[in-house]
Amino acid sequence: LGMEFSRINNAQIKVTMNGYINKLLDELDIKDTVVNPAGPNLFNINNKSELLNEKDKKQFHTICAKLLYASKRVRIDIATAISFLCTRVSKPTKDDMSKLIHLLKYLNSTRDHYIILSATNNLQIKAYVDASWGCHHDGKGHTGIYATLGSGPIIAKSIKQKSIGLSSTESELISLTDAYPSIAWLRSFLIEQGHSVGPAIIYQDNNGVLELIKNGSGISAKTKHFKIKYFAIKEKIDNNELTLVKCKTEHMLADIFTKSLQGSLFKTMKNNTMNYST
Repeated sequence: LGMEFSRINNAQIKVTMNGYINKLLDELDIKDTVVNPAGPNLFNINNKSELLNEKDKKQFHTICAKLLYASKRVRIDIATAISFLCTRVSKPTKDDMSKLIHLLKYLNSTRDHYIILSATNNLQIKAYVDASWGCHHDGKGHTGIYATLGSGPIIAKSIKQKSIGLSSTESELISLTDAYPSIAWLRSFLIEQGHSVGPAIIYQDNNGVLELIKNGSGISAKTKHFKIKYFAIKEKIDNNELTLVKCKTEHMLADIFTKSLQGSLFKTMKNNTMNYST
């Protein structure tokens, strides 16, 4: 898998992919460095940019696949950037390639980054779910999911939404339905191991979603697919499988998986989600 595990103490494990990352960067002869995986205009598409030739297109696709592999195991700090770039593999442009090279330069400056998984006596699933409304060129939003047991990432996902939300509230509701299968699987896995597990806590920073789930206001005016998403989440809450908790926006860890954060905000969120300090 390319992952390296080392025990820090009885409650902490360090996970790296240094060998995998070093091999890729050395093969591509990446020398320069940058401090962020992507610029602030990650989701912007330059329609005037020239398409890549077949050789470069194939290389673009191959590198994206390798970076996606790393992002799903250890390098969750590149999840948003590579998630977007993977939507471009069918018709990549020179502008897309420049964004990919930027990402590689970031990896070159962070070759030794790792995650730390820390155990506690309480097997409480805590998940942070967020969305960016309409950030893609086709009007679709982007979902960010981050879940932990103790501290450190158990689930970390950055994914383009499959349907268009007609409001930020609907986009957040889509993100909850995107997140539920992974969280439900984790909860079921723990139960099957014989552990007593309460409802998974999902932190949300959208007041519209919290009010909607609480009292159902406005449902009658929404479209059918919106109703279905609402009732699907409401059912899980009523069955004591999930509970929604208000989270301040500045504490929303899934924010790093929905947009291209910059500067100190990116560094803080990166350290908090990967569970270490630099």
